[in-house]
Amino acid sequence: IAIESGAAETLLITTSFISRRKQEDSFGEINHLMQQAESTSAKVVIVNSNNDAGRHLDGLSGIAAILRYRLN
Repeated sequence: IAIESGAAETLLITTSFISRRKQEDSFGEINHLMQQAESTSAKVVIVNSNNDAGRHLDGLSGIAAILRYRLN
């Protein structure tokens, strides 16, 4: 919802999340989401799962967004 509405400033995705999606043959959905984010001028940041930040994000699902404004 945040991506579609343009509320996301930054989309964060871990390398492990991307790998899992590729293995499950559902990377197309993530690729579409990344393209949608870029089309609303959001930054797409791929976080290495081998560092602390990546491990923390993987613990929260592997994908997150930093918002420009609060959603109701």
